[in-house]
Amino acid sequence: MIVKRLTLVDSIRFAAVCSTWRSVSSQWFQRVTRLPWLLKSVEILDSKTTVNYSLYSVSEDTAYDLKFPSESASSDRIRCTGSANGWLIMSEYCNEPITCTNYLLNPMTGDRIKLPQVTGFIPQVSTASSDPRSPDCIVATKNRLGFIFCRPGSQDWSWTTATPELGRMDSMKFHDDGKLYVTGRTYDAYDVLVVFVPVVGKDEEITWDKEG
Repeated sequence: MIVKRLTLVDSIRFAAVCSTWRSVSSQWFQRVTRLPWLLKSVEILDSKTTVNYSLYSVSEDTAYDLKFPSESASSDRIRCTGSANGWLIMSEYCNEPITCTNYLLNPMTGDRIKLPQVTGFIPQVSTASSDPRSPDCIVATKNRLGFIFCRPGSQDWSWTTATPELGRMDSMKFHDDGKLYVTGRTYDAYDVLVVFVPVVGKDEEITWDKEG
């Protein structure tokens, strides 16, 4: 199989030829294990129609500049708020008023999965529980009062203020056990780790139990 013998960079070029080749390349990426790549920078160009990002290959000690179309023509800034299973969690946003267009991006194939829009605040840290293409995947992002969450492809976020003891949330990450680990600081200046367990009820409604 040709794609099996390609380097990662050549695999990206292979995927850019057409949708059929991208599908084949995507299937190969799911099975292969490579050294991780680092996202060095990401920015929306002046035209507001193109996003430029730079990926650094640890094994090759080389940075590659790549581009993809922006999701919203009104956005003037972009940030990567997290990653999961090779997908980047992206937020394109403008400040007046604060409106964020969010999506999951596969940086190798260009595939995207939409997430609900956010207004009123800019996501800082996001995480996903599994491969975003899985129906069981949950995406969570923190805000000032707690965190919001959704399934990839959903129309709306669900809100939770399940962290009343935290005066500040610093980071959050799903572990392989499916639990959401949140670090932060209490109002009386103690650093803490809070663990949340997602509970799926009737009609796929998600609630959160707190451990400890």
